[in-house]
Amino acid sequence: MVGADEALAVGLVEACLPDDGFVDRVVEWLQPIAGRPRRALAAAKRAITEGLRLPFDEGLRLEGRLFVECQLDGEAVALEEAALRRYDEAPPDAPVTL
Repeated sequence: MVGADEALAVGLVEACLPDDGFVDRVVEWLQPIAGRPRRALAAAKRAITEGLRLPFDEGLRLEGRLFVECQLDGEAVALEEAALRRYDEAPPDAPVTL
């Protein structure tokens, strides 16, 4: 058995959220993910759930196919173009964020 702090320290979990205000903290923690394109989120979930049931090489092929499909989507192209504009407009020493 591993406690929450230890699980976080060794990378078994991504985050440990408090019992008090748990739902509010979950919503806050997931906000960056929820803001991503729905198609990409669905593809990631599909790659995980279906990929776990496949032999490793087939799971990787599924993930690759889903990735390419997402990259060809109009929303992904628009996001990439916006990121490139921000990169071009940023000073050389400034970080570029999404």
